[in-house]
Amino acid sequence: MKIPGFKLILYVIPALLFLLTLPIGQALAADITVDADCSLANAILSANGETMLEPQAECESGASEGLDTITIDVTGATNGTITLDGTLSVRSAIVIEGRGTRLNGAGNQIFNVTAGALTLKNLTLFSGFSLTNGGAIAVADAALTLNNSAIRNSGARGLGGGVYARNSDVTLVDSAISDSLTNASVEDVLVEGDANAVAQAELPAVEGLAGGGLYFAGESSTLTIDRSGIDNNESPEIGGGLYIASGSAVISNSTISANKSGASSGGLYNAGHSALRHVTVIGNASISAGGINDSGTLLLYNSILSDNEGGDCGGTLNANLGNIIRDGSCNHDGLKADPMLLRLGGSPAYFLPQLGSPAIDAAIPEYCTTTDQRGINRLAETCDIGAAEHEAGIFTFQIQSALATLATPDPGGSAAPTPEPAAETEATEVPSTCQSLPPHVVVSDFASSTQCKVVDESGVGNQTLIDAGMYHAVDIFGYLPAPVTLCIQHGSGAFVLLDAAVSPRTIIPLLTWLESDKKCAQVDRPGTAVLMNFEFFTSGAVSMPAWDLTGCRVTTTDILNLRSEPNTNSAVLANVLNNVTLEAVQKTGHWYRVDYYNVLGWLSRAYLTLSNKC
Repeated sequence: MKIPGFKLILYVIPALLFLLTLPIGQALAADITVDADCSLANAILSANGETMLEPQAECESGASEGLDTITIDVTGATNGTITLDGTLSVRSAIVIEGRGTRLNGAGNQIFNVTAGALTLKNLTLFSGFSLTNGGAIAVADAALTLNNSAIRNSGARGLGGGVYARNSDVTLVDSAISDSLTNASVEDVLVEGDANAVAQAELPAVEGLAGGGLYFAGESSTLTIDRSGIDNNESPEIGGGLYIASGSAVISNSTISANKSGASSGGLYNAGHSALRHVTVIGNASISAGGINDSGTLLLYNSILSDNEGGDCGGTLNANLGNIIRDGSCNHDGLKADPMLLRLGGSPAYFLPQLGSPAIDAAIPEYCTTTDQRGINRLAETCDIGAAEHEAGIFTFQIQSALATLATPDPGGSAAPTPEPAAETEATEVPSTCQSLPPHVVVSDFASSTQCKVVDESGVGNQTLIDAGMYHAVDIFGYLPAPVTLCIQHGSGAFVLLDAAVSPRTIIPLLTWLESDKKCAQVDRPGTAVLMNFEFFTSGAVSMPAWDLTGCRVTTTDILNLRSEPNTNSAVLANVLNNVTLEAVQKTGHWYRVDYYNVLGWLSRAYLTLSNKC
C-alpha cells in the first residue's frame, strides 16, 4: 500500500538531519558584493573557496556549502563595464547578478565552468576569445543559465564562438547570443582601445569548426532556450547559429536569424533529440539547408522557416505540425506562403507577422505556448505561428513606423529580407489613442503617430517587474518624434521603461517627479513604462543613476540623518531638524541630495514632502 507523502518524508528527513549536523554558524550560502574593494575575479575565488589575490581582495567569504550570490555594485565597474585581464574560472554554484553590467573579455575567454553551476543575470558579455572552444563561455560537466543576459562579439578558434557546452545542462531565458564566430582570431573580437597578448602566429590549426553562436553536446544533457535570440553568428563549416551534437534540446518562443555557415545549417544543425515550438528561423544562409538541418530527431511545431539562403530545411523532420516552411523543403505539405514578417527588434531581432499574414491565428492550439518571445500572452484559440504574436490594434502603428524606416539599409548587415508592405499596413492618418486613456493616466506632448495602451501583468511580460510588485503600466508605441510626458495618479514609486527596441527588453530607469497627486516621467522611445514601488530600486534589481534637479525643494517631516551616500548603510554627515526646507540638487531612486549648511548629503524620500518640480 502506498502511504501518501511517504516519499516526501524520505527526502525531508535526511535533509533535516544534514542541517542539524552542520556546525553552528556555518552558512549554506553567501552574498558577495563586487565593489571598489572586491573585484569580480576575487569574488569568484571566494565563492570557489580559493585564496583571493591583491588588489581588491576585501570580499565577503564564500559559503562552504550551497549557492553563493555575487552582486555587482556600481562602484565595482567603470562606466558600467568591467574589463578582464584573464579568464574567470568557476568551480562551485554561483549566481552573478550583473544589474546591467558589461563584461569585456578583452580577448580572453570570459568564463570557464568546470564544476558546479553558473547563473548569469542582467549581464552582457562581449569580446571573449578562446584558442580552443567557447569564446565567451566554456562549460563542461557542470551547468549554465543565462537570464536576461547577452553574449556578443566573441569568437573561438574551435567550437562554439559564443558558448561551448559539453555534458552540461544549459538554459537561456530572455537572452541572446549574437555576432560571434568560430575559426576566429583575437583581432576579430577586440574593441577599439583593447590589447591582447595572443599573437596571430600562435593560432593553432583546428578541426570541426561548428557552432558560431553555441555548440552543445552531451548524451544525458539538456539545452533549454526560451524567449531568446540567436542572430548574426557565423561558422565556416556547420551550424552558424546553433550546433546540437547530441543530447536533448527544447527551443521555444525564440528567433534564429541572419546566421551564416560555409557548408550547411546556417541557422541550426541538429544531431540530438530536439523539439522546437514557436521558433522563427529567418534570413540565415549556407550552401545547403540555410535554415535548419536535421540528422537526429527533430520535432517542429507552430514555427516559421522562411527566406533562408540555401533552403529553409534539410534532413527529415520527425514531427511537422502547424508550421510555415516557405520553400516547402523537408517534404512539407502544409503552409508554404510568404509569412509576411517584419523585423522590429534590435539585437536580437524579433519578427512580427503583418496584417494579412497567414501566420495569424493559424497555429495548432495543442502546441501553443502560453507567451511569445516578448512575454506577451498567447490564447490557444487565436495563437499565431512563429516566435512573436501579432496583436490587432496594438502593433499596426508600430509596423507602419517600421516600414517607413526600412528604406535605409540595416547597419547590422542582417541577411533577413525586407518585406513588401501589405496593402492593409500602408500608413494612414490614424487618431492617437493616447487621448483615450483611463482618467488616472494622462499622456501629453504626443504626436498623432504615437499610440498608448494601459496594460496589465500579461502585457508587461517581464517577470522581474511582476514579482517585484508593479503598480501600473502603459505601452507607448508607434512613432515618437519627441518625448512624451506620462503621468499616473499614484502617491509613490518611480518609473522604469521596458525598451521595445531590443529583445529581451532592457529595464531603463526613468527620471520620475511628483506633479500634484501624479507620478510623472518623460518617455523618449517606444516601450512599456512601468510604475514600480521604491523597494524595487533598493533591491539591487536596477542601478538608479543620479539626476540633476532644478527648482526642487524638500521639507523634512522628522529629524533625519544626512547620509554620505543614497543608502542607509552609509556614513551619517549630520542631523537635519524637523520641518526644515532645503533645495535638492540631485535625485536617485527615493533619495534626494541636499545642501545643508554647505554639507552635501542624501535624505530619504520617506521623510520628506516635495515641491512640484521634484
